[in-house]
Amino acid sequence: MEQTYPIIENLKHKLIKEIKEKLLLNIDFNDNNFKNLSINFPKNKQLGDLATNAAFILAGLMSISPLKAAELLVEIIISKWDEAEKVSIAAPGFINFFINKKFLIEQLKIIALKKEKYGQTNQGQDIKIQIEFVSANPTGDLHIGHGRWAALGDSLCNIYEANGFNVWREYYVNDYGTQIKIFTECVISLYLKAFNIKYTYPKEGYPKNLVQSVVQEIISKYNDKFLNDIKFYIKHSVKSAVKSVVKSDIESKIKQDIKLNKNSNINSDINAGIKQDNSSGNNLDSNSDIEPHINLDSIEKFQQLAIDIMIDRISSTLLSMGVSFDKWFKESSLYKNLNFDKILKELDDKNLVYEKDGALWFKTSEYGDDKDRVIVRSGGEPTYFASDIMYLLNKKSRGFDKLIYILGADHHGYVKRIHAIGKAFNFDDEKIKIIIGQLVRLVKKGKAVKMSKRKGKIFSLKDLIDDVGRDAIRYFFSLNSFDTPMDFDIALAKKKSNTNPVYYVQYAHARIANVFNKMLELYLDSKLVYDKNRIEFSNLLESELGKDLNNSDFLNNLDFLERISKKILDNFNYDELNLKNDDEVDLAKFLIFYPDTLLDACLNDAPYLVNQYLYKLANKFHYFYKHNRIIDQQKLNIDRLILILTVRVVLANAMKILGVSTPIKM
Repeated sequence: MEQTYPIIENLKHKLIKEIKEKLLLNIDFNDNNFKNLSINFPKNKQLGDLATNAAFILAGLMSISPLKAAELLVEIIISKWDEAEKVSIAAPGFINFFINKKFLIEQLKIIALKKEKYGQTNQGQDIKIQIEFVSANPTGDLHIGHGRWAALGDSLCNIYEANGFNVWREYYVNDYGTQIKIFTECVISLYLKAFNIKYTYPKEGYPKNLVQSVVQEIISKYNDKFLNDIKFYIKHSVKSAVKSVVKSDIESKIKQDIKLNKNSNINSDINAGIKQDNSSGNNLDSNSDIEPHINLDSIEKFQQLAIDIMIDRISSTLLSMGVSFDKWFKESSLYKNLNFDKILKELDDKNLVYEKDGALWFKTSEYGDDKDRVIVRSGGEPTYFASDIMYLLNKKSRGFDKLIYILGADHHGYVKRIHAIGKAFNFDDEKIKIIIGQLVRLVKKGKAVKMSKRKGKIFSLKDLIDDVGRDAIRYFFSLNSFDTPMDFDIALAKKKSNTNPVYYVQYAHARIANVFNKMLELYLDSKLVYDKNRIEFSNLLESELGKDLNNSDFLNNLDFLERISKKILDNFNYDELNLKNDDEVDLAKFLIFYPDTLLDACLNDAPYLVNQYLYKLANKFHYFYKHNRIIDQQKLNIDRLILILTVRVVLANAMKILGVSTPIKM
């Protein structure tokens, strides 16, 4: 399939092609000569809609002045374009031109016919990209920063999809390691407590109210099903209640302990964390009914139950803001089926590792990292970096052409080490992109709201969604680039006025819906004055509603608005579209550059560009609405109706990219 380009990108390709064909026939050059050629919006709009620096590129190739080069470009190429009119040159060699009105009308027709697909390109055809984002530990509620990365990550996925990429959304679940060990110990402590058995709660444990809610879910479904296995497992653990490892890693230790204690008092090895509760009658003395065996599947299931409960809560919170994933990838899966041993052997075969101080090190410094990194600690435990290696190799094995990691503000050290892994395994370095999201400060009544995860009351992402709503969350979090810290003003996000940017944008859509409904109401009352030769409402409405047009229940219905708008746009003769004043032309011109914005947002991993475009479009529409009547004393201006319906198409498409709804009432 031939690649399709938005207007500016298309004009750029067209200009380079014609320069080569018409001006550089006998001159040596290569495509790198044109990498800095640009077509963009001039600062002074009085000079034109677009401007190019092509004359400066050509001047260097032809050894002539930029002004002379500009004259050649205008005379031989740009003045001949159907897209351009009123071409001019500004010293020292910039070329400015306006969009031709006939071309503008053709582009409005494209908007009308493509509708929800308008803005899409096929730049990423046949390219499989994986975008990993949020990936918070399943040990607590999501915080505000996670919400920002979720909004930006999901919007970025939408942008890549709109540009033809095959996008795979993935959440990496950190269900392996120290934090999971602590979290599981917390769950075990409160689970045992529910059955009157005391077990010390970790000093650095997670908030008890959170853990208690997890325990209550487990008990409500399984009651005491795991009790004996947990008690027995604790007795035969070395020092801690739970090791965050898979079943095969602990099986040999448990079996060995059982064999040694078969004919002895197994309670002599009880972990110091267990205390007898004399008031309960439940104790772990030598007369206990515990069988000298353990169901390892049961222990593993208990830990996974606790983790899965937290994953479900995280998923539910993200779904409430319109974010979902193709896969929830568990870190623990990387260590199953002796996979880690296989990776270590592969690293050793490639001479990528060495031993020092009893630990195993990866030679990351040879691949651009600041220093070498430990894979296996001296005690034999794998590090987080070991998981990073296996996860990247897993992604590579799944055939992704490009990988994007969206990580938190505390992950700057990951950039070089992840790239080092890729280089060591011959993964094209340019196909790995690591985006570091910056922090969010939540502001309420002029004061910062604390968001500590471990201690005290936290203001979670769910709290914020419940307080301000999904639309405000999605829009505000996409206002700025990933690398810019931001303040989230709760009061502003809740305002029902034009000072609230998301309200301002949604109000533009609602205003168009209001005009549409007013038009239909006048038509149903036989009061609408319009040119029936240009548009015939009776056929359009009867096809949707049948002969009975007296029922007005369909008014203020988004689905009906979209269906009838589609029919109007599909049946209109665009050769008759007449944009008479500057406001109409200016609004139309802004619409046709939406695909360029969408492509720029993709090339720069910048959802905020769509956000900025959306706000400017809303601003232009509100100005147009204030100064130009679509219905004036019951008389419909059909050209303006078509124009605002195309505005609605672009508004809706851009709002969908950002995950913001399109209300018809405000």
